[in-house]
Amino acid sequence: MAPMHADTRKTKPAAETVTAAEVPFPVWKAEAVLALARVHERAMTVTRDDGFWTRLYVRGLDPDEAAKAAAREYDAAGDRR
Repeated sequence: MAPMHADTRKTKPAAETVTAAEVPFPVWKAEAVLALARVHERAMTVTRDDGFWTRLYVRGLDPDEAAKAAAREYDAAGDRR
């Protein structure tokens, strides 16, 4: 029987996906910052708060998901930067 709510999101092949649980924080953060540079270059230059990155790491986001979250956080900050 098929699941009622099939996941239709496109995902990377398992070999390319890096989860927080699989790598040490410094390696994960470096990958997340590089991913953020691809998504939102300006956000990459000002998003240096280790606490922010640590929260995303603990939540188990992969580096690409973390980069998107960081870009959203940067955009939401608006004039508070």
